[in-house]
Amino acid sequence: MTNKKRNTIGAILLLATFAALLNQTLMITALPKLISVLNVNFATAQWLTTGYILMVGISTPLSATLYEKYSTRQIFIGIMVVFLVGSLVASSGANFWAILLGRLIQAAAGGVLTTFTMISMITINPIERRGTVMGLSMLVISAAPAIGPTLSGVMITFLPWRALFIFIIPIMLTILIIGLFILPNYSEKQAAKIDFKSFFSSSIGLTAILIGISIIREQVLIALGLIVIGTLIMVYFGRRQLTLKEPFLNIRIFKVRSFSTMISLIMLVFGILLGTELVMPMFLENNQHLSGMTAGLIMLPGAAINAIISPIVGNLYDQYGYKKIFVFGFSMLMISVLPMLLLTAEFPVWLSVVTYAIRLAGVGAVMAPATTEALKDLSPVEINHATTLTNTLRQISGSLFNTIIIVIASIPASFVIGYRFSMIFIMVISMLIGLIGLVYFRKERKN
Repeated sequence: MTNKKRNTIGAILLLATFAALLNQTLMITALPKLISVLNVNFATAQWLTTGYILMVGISTPLSATLYEKYSTRQIFIGIMVVFLVGSLVASSGANFWAILLGRLIQAAAGGVLTTFTMISMITINPIERRGTVMGLSMLVISAAPAIGPTLSGVMITFLPWRALFIFIIPIMLTILIIGLFILPNYSEKQAAKIDFKSFFSSSIGLTAILIGISIIREQVLIALGLIVIGTLIMVYFGRRQLTLKEPFLNIRIFKVRSFSTMISLIMLVFGILLGTELVMPMFLENNQHLSGMTAGLIMLPGAAINAIISPIVGNLYDQYGYKKIFVFGFSMLMISVLPMLLLTAEFPVWLSVVTYAIRLAGVGAVMAPATTEALKDLSPVEINHATTLTNTLRQISGSLFNTIIIVIASIPASFVIGYRFSMIFIMVISMLIGLIGLVYFRKERKN
């Protein structure tokens, strides 16, 4: 395959993925406005974000099987059409539940699209460029959700709230039309089958667990019941994968130490990213009484740094490996802990900007090369399933962290105290990331 063809495929897929992931966090700074307009409480409104992330996690496991079963053009066109249908439903929704339905349809397409893009980028590029290619992919995966709150803050200030759901339609429609004309086929259909028992068991199990966590404060017994049932279903799902000749998801690759360790890091770092993006703008708007636009602009430099650093560390990974990059990223995460924890109504705006930027620099430095490191000991046959598992678990961790942080922040009567509790939780997770990295690199040195 020529470089021109690789660049064409990469540009189309990364642009579509960026637009879909931008949509993922678009509701965050708009939640206070939507709560008022749609007449719902915060716990209900946050499902516009948490539900989106959950649906992405549910649909992502389909990606590896779809990649094997259909041609790349068929997958691309199907994804884009489904996303556009969801956008139309959300933009025309008469109430909260109609809008949520549209968001869930968008998310179902977005989950498949992200993994499809990453598998494609890995497949069409030589192995010696894998770090750089994954850096570009992580630029999109990290930067788009980081930019979402800023964009929504600006839009909710100057435009009607429905613009949040309408603006994505012409963008995705344009990408679809361009793809119809210039996106080539670069894979062949295989005789793959979708194991629907696995798909439905994973979907039902994960949904039960995450809903249980989200309602545990209000309805403890029902929540615990859902968590137990969901866990049992997921145990069945795991056992089924070990008995299938062609598993829906090849979970045996968790036996590979580099993969399982890096997956843990990715899940924790992505949880920190989405958790911070969720509670920080709420604090800025509700306690510092800043507008949604101002809160979004405070987060913009961090999003820009995150976007810049991902391809840089991807390229550095190809040259020097992961250890030094990890140390830098972990240091940035820890430096941001104390200022985030001490955020008050009198906190200077410039310090909020710097602190958030430092945290997102750390997120980008840890997460982008971790994705490449996770694949280094896997065979080409295993990479499709590894990429699917990475994206599935990353999205699930994001949904799980959002839910846990919402519960933690809601425990005290004061949101200020609740915010501090959520930042203490993120601090503990940051320290856990450092411990995991320390153990991993010590064992790598012995080997």
